[in-house]
Amino acid sequence: MPNETIREKGGKMKNTISYWKPRAWKAFSDYIKLRDALESTGTVDKVVCCTCLKKYPVKGMHGGHFNPGRHNSILFEERGVHAQCYYCNIQRKGAPREYDTFMKMRYGQEVIDELDSKAKETKQMKWCDYKEVYDLYTEKIKNVQI
Repeated sequence: MPNETIREKGGKMKNTISYWKPRAWKAFSDYIKLRDALESTGTVDKVVCCTCLKKYPVKGMHGGHFNPGRHNSILFEERGVHAQCYYCNIQRKGAPREYDTFMKMRYGQEVIDELDSKAKETKQMKWCDYKEVYDLYTEKIKNVQI
């Protein structure tokens, strides 16, 4: 990628982590919520929380991490992020017991162990890595069969 500074209208620099990381997370979490909505309800506007199993509107749901901490090594790991309601993700701090039960049923202990191990790794990400994540999940959302 060229080292020239890319600016958005209004002068905000586009080749920074602070610009691309929130956009990458938004695209990724939107994809996760869409994936889970289609799998759990067959619609794009309702989704079942992976921990309390209640149905909610997709808008307002979170992409909740199985492994706490949002480390770069697992931040965009599809198997470790699922639609979670605000109450379970924030108030109940991820509802770890219920999330563990969900993960065991969905993926098995081997994947849980793999994610736990991966969560301990250090991964450096540059702005262009976040842009790649943004581009990937923006495209995945466009290609979802509804």
